[in-house]
Amino acid sequence: INMVINLNKKMVTKESLLEKISDWDVFNMYISGTLNLKDPILSPLRDESTPSFGLFIGERGEICFKDFKLGSGDCIKFVQMKFGLDYFEAMSKIALDAKLDGQFIIKNT
Repeated sequence: INMVINLNKKMVTKESLLEKISDWDVFNMYISGTLNLKDPILSPLRDESTPSFGLFIGERGEICFKDFKLGSGDCIKFVQMKFGLDYFEAMSKIALDAKLDGQFIIKNT
């Protein structure tokens, strides 16, 4: 069996991913409309009639989300919840969708 291993690629991690794309840009890739840190919007994770989803700056300076029914988390957790993925699959999806897959070892979902 011939197998090619690219030693220039590293396993995708949250840290390595967020060096290439900002958490803000991750949210913008998967939420339509104008985002800000002040106004709640209709949740992109479920159907609702009253806006209860918002973005805020977390304890470590990262941008996080809060859905008043489903909970909160970082941009990776958001992608996990939106697409029903595990943590590694979510990071892989972000890398693929941001056209960064050539730089990382990822899981093709």
